Amino acid sequence: MTDRTADNPYGVSFSQLHALEVADINNDGILEIITGKCFYAHNGRDPGGEDPAVLY
Repeated sequence: MTDRTADNPYGVSFSQLHALEVADINNDGILEIITGKCFYAHNGRDPGGEDPAVLY
């Protein structure tokens, strides 16, 4: 993943990933990778630090 949404087929790009979990959240037998982005996690010193928090 880069800082450009055009660089991947799903158009996803965000910074400050701080957690990762693997779980079957929809009970289909396939594990999903769950992560999220913090808001202002490093006092605004990272690219995208002031972008909204997200969960993927």
